[in-house]
Amino acid sequence: MNNNTETTKLITPEDIAAFLFKPPKDAGGYRLGNISNYYTQFNLPYKPNWLHRQCMRIFLGWYWVDNIK
Repeated sequence: MNNNTETTKLITPEDIAAFLFKPPKDAGGYRLGNISNYYTQFNLPYKPNWLHRQCMRIFLGWYWVDNIK
């Protein structure tokens, strides 16, 4: 008699979906700081409209940077 207590786990559709799902590509992000080597950037999956980008630049000093594809 085998006293092995291993259990088998069934693969569910949720496991397959989590394995196959790839996050969307980033369209770009808001960059804090003007120094090219030292900055913090918050990436977004979509590009905000022109007015939103301009208001962020004027009021908060955050600059939009497109990702190069």
